[in-house]
Amino acid sequence: MTKNNNKLLLEAQQGLTVQSVDLRGSEIYVAESFSSNTVNQFDEVDVQSRKDFLMMKYFHDGKDQAGFLALEYTFGKRVVRADQSLEEEPEVLLEIAANFSANYLIDKEAPPSKEAVQVFVEQNGLFHVWPYWREYVQSSCSRIGVPPIPVEMRPGSVSIKELKEQDAVKLPTK
Repeated sequence: MTKNNNKLLLEAQQGLTVQSVDLRGSEIYVAESFSSNTVNQFDEVDVQSRKDFLMMKYFHDGKDQAGFLALEYTFGKRVVRADQSLEEEPEVLLEIAANFSANYLIDKEAPPSKEAVQVFVEQNGLFHVWPYWREYVQSSCSRIGVPPIPVEMRPGSVSIKELKEQDAVKLPTK
C-alpha cells in the first residue's frame, strides 16, 4: 500500500463508523444424495467459491447532516463431485450463498473524500463483512449435518475497476 493510500485509508476510517452488517438474502441447496450419512461415500469433492462486490450506495447531501454508506457483497460456496469428466457440468452436492450489506455512518463534520472512500472500499469494506460470511457457512453446515466447508481466513480485495463499472456509485465531490 502506498503512503498516499495509507493517508486516504486513515481519512476514510476516521470519517466512517460501522453501523451494522446485515444479511440481505441467502439460499441453501442440499442434494438428496448428500447428507451426514452419505458424505463419506463420495471419493472426491471439490469446493468452489465466489465473492463479488454488488454495489455501493452513498448518501450525503453535503450539508450539516450525517450521511450513509452501504456496501453490498454476495458470496457463495459449493461442493461438487470431482470424479466427473471435465466436459460434464459438475453435480452440485451442497451450495450456500448469501448477500451481506456493510453499513456506515458518514461523519457530518469531516466526511471522507471520494478517493478515500474508494480506497476504503477496496481495502477495508470486505473485511467487515467476511467474519459474518465465515460464521454463516460454518453454522449452516452444522445445521445441515455435514462437515464444515473451509472458508479462507482473509478475503481478497475488490478492484477499483469493479467500482467504476457500477452505475449506482455516487461519491462525494470533495
